[in-house]
Amino acid sequence: MSLINIIKDFLSNYKYDKKNKFSHNNESWDLIKNIKENLNNLIDNEGFEIKPSIGKGNFTKNPSIAILSKQITNTPQEGYYIILLFAENLEDFYLTIHQGFEQYKTKNPATGKKTLNFKEQKQNIVNNAKKLTKIISNDFCFKQDEVILRNDKSHQYEVGYICGKHYNINDKNLSDEIIKTDLKDFIYLYRKIISIIGNRLMEYDLTISEDDYQKSINDILLKDSLKSNKKELIIKSYPRSQKVAQEALKNAEYRCELDSSHFSFFKDSKNMFLEAHHLIPMEYQDEFNHSLDVPENIISLCPNCHRFIHHGVFEEKIKIIEKLFKKRIMDLLSKNLKLEFGELKKYYT
Repeated sequence: MSLINIIKDFLSNYKYDKKNKFSHNNESWDLIKNIKENLNNLIDNEGFEIKPSIGKGNFTKNPSIAILSKQITNTPQEGYYIILLFAENLEDFYLTIHQGFEQYKTKNPATGKKTLNFKEQKQNIVNNAKKLTKIISNDFCFKQDEVILRNDKSHQYEVGYICGKHYNINDKNLSDEIIKTDLKDFIYLYRKIISIIGNRLMEYDLTISEDDYQKSINDILLKDSLKSNKKELIIKSYPRSQKVAQEALKNAEYRCELDSSHFSFFKDSKNMFLEAHHLIPMEYQDEFNHSLDVPENIISLCPNCHRFIHHGVFEEKIKIIEKLFKKRIMDLLSKNLKLEFGELKKYYT
């Protein structure tokens, strides 16, 4: 049975089951677990845990299936995560990246002081959502949709979402392929946030955007003063050194390493504007004993190639990743960064 048909059956059964006494011994629970298994097959990554919910003690108005990075959280009450949320009308549903609400009950991210006021909690979670949205706004492959689950707009799920996409189960154009493609996009966005702030959500301060990071690398290339004894410039929001990226671009002679004939635009009279891409993504640093932020792991790319690696069709971009891996494997080994291509491939799925 297709995923969409399973979701249809779940929503139909849930309308009936929620009128009865709460239990996990019903058709709805079996169906939502079936949805979970389908999502698990689409993700195919040991780094995630998927948790379905129809409520605790009582049937919830908004059943859900949370996709949690084990690196970030093990509960939808904390951290941030992807979640498939069903609206109260049991016709509309959303794929979103959300923040846990409980963490805002005990700590104000701006002051570090405890806060019990719901208005403060709501404002804090909205502020953080705006910051996190800025991180990924340039990477949206979809129209940003407002999450509307109930008539009560103050509901925590509606104020805590970072980005979201709306679906209606009666939409004749809705298909498994659409859900699969969108889920991959959300996984990419989720991983991007993880690579930037990790589990520092409550301490996070938006100091620089991705575009500013890439621009700053190119600006540094213009300054010979970096050769002096000045302190290395580190961007607080990123576990990445601009100086290291600058060195990688210089080693590539300021050319796109996929094709040296690729033209970008000239940022000065000599060098083109290029971007730095970590071949082994920084978000997997915890899996390595040595730093991933080294020139040997950084590829110089024109903006078009860089976007293709992040947003291109998987079957096509993985060929490029393999080409770059073969080119850099000895350099990676020289820095004790050991992995097979199969492992690297999983990082891009």
